[in-house]
Amino acid sequence: MLRGIDDPLWRRFLLRDIDWTVGDGETGIRLRGEGTLEVGGEVALVHRLRISLIHSIPGRPDEVVGFVSDPVPGEGPWPRVDADLKEVDPTPFRVLSLHVASLPIRELWFSTAHGFAAGLPDPAPVRRGAVEVLAQSGSVVLSGPTIAASLGLSSLEGLDLDALEVGAGGEPMVSFTKDVGSAPLGGIASGDLVGIPARRVRNYTGFSGVLGAQPPVADLGLDAVQRRPDGTWWFSIRQPVFSETLGELLGRGDVLSTTGKRIRSNADLLRAFGPKESAKDYGLDALFVWPSGEIWFSTEDSFVLKDGSIIGDGDLLSDRGEVVWRNRELLGRFSPLEDLADFGLDALVVVTDAVVSTGEPPRVAVRWTPSGLRLDWSGTGRFFQTEVASGLPDVFEPRGPIRWEHQVELPVDRPAGLFRIREW
Repeated sequence: MLRGIDDPLWRRFLLRDIDWTVGDGETGIRLRGEGTLEVGGEVALVHRLRISLIHSIPGRPDEVVGFVSDPVPGEGPWPRVDADLKEVDPTPFRVLSLHVASLPIRELWFSTAHGFAAGLPDPAPVRRGAVEVLAQSGSVVLSGPTIAASLGLSSLEGLDLDALEVGAGGEPMVSFTKDVGSAPLGGIASGDLVGIPARRVRNYTGFSGVLGAQPPVADLGLDAVQRRPDGTWWFSIRQPVFSETLGELLGRGDVLSTTGKRIRSNADLLRAFGPKESAKDYGLDALFVWPSGEIWFSTEDSFVLKDGSIIGDGDLLSDRGEVVWRNRELLGRFSPLEDLADFGLDALVVVTDAVVSTGEPPRVAVRWTPSGLRLDWSGTGRFFQTEVASGLPDVFEPRGPIRWEHQVELPVDRPAGLFRIREW
């Protein structure tokens, strides 16, 4: 957890509850402690990291080890913490060093391009479809039947989710790979963004219509989307088009804006990777932009690097040139039974402490039911999680997954407790 500490020349953020393990859990090194990220300076703006850790090795007494990084110019890529640290007081026989790379991630929500048989967490394999929102923790955030019932879809056969965003109040918003009929909405085009419960959030003309396509195209599709803090949308399209307004060809892998501008080209996103075929457009399937401007994304097509290694179309990438997660790592908690390296990554939402809710706190109504305690709430946040503590000053611990719904029913397995709703 990070907390600002006032200072005329420095802004300091406290890092608490550090608990790292290097190697095997039983025989490896355990590091516990806290630290400070400092941003400021008397002459020039720099940032540096100081950490004090309890260094534990099985069979040896614990010792406290201090680490510090060299001052680096600028504020750093906030909220990413990325620094090389050296031991403050090394011995003649030992010098310890650390490379710390972290981001405040609570959860990843996503959909795959292909269905798969999940070996876990259920005792019998369950077919997970491409019309679902999954969580990296191994839960189903939004099921296919829920989507179908809300939007009045007669069938999910041959249908895939193509974009995902979560709005204020926890409203999931999705698009599909093809046009579908909807009982409450009449019809949903592949470039429309619709909410759950059924609501047309934005018509395809609100996306492709702002690009000044020539010749005019009815619907260019919607492959990735994120709402920006200023209320505009960044998105990608499913087919290239010439924009007479901009006087250039817009590709299916470009990051576009509802202001009618191209934010980043596909080549810009992939430049740090150095694909072997650098002139090719590999598409853009998923998108998330951090407050620093760093972009996480997936491509529609896999590509080969100059060293011969392959980046899959389901891998989660950073425009810094990093593979954040391989597709099989994202799906690890589901244990897919198929012998495939990649199931695709069609949509992405990151639940992070770097983006907080600024509205009114949730208002919670509590009532007893035959099976336990029911909590219903209203709030302006996008994500919610129930937390519980035995009393004060005990620490509140998560009780159940992060969710978009505004209600939860909890079995009561303790004599007394305090409940609260956390929102992001």
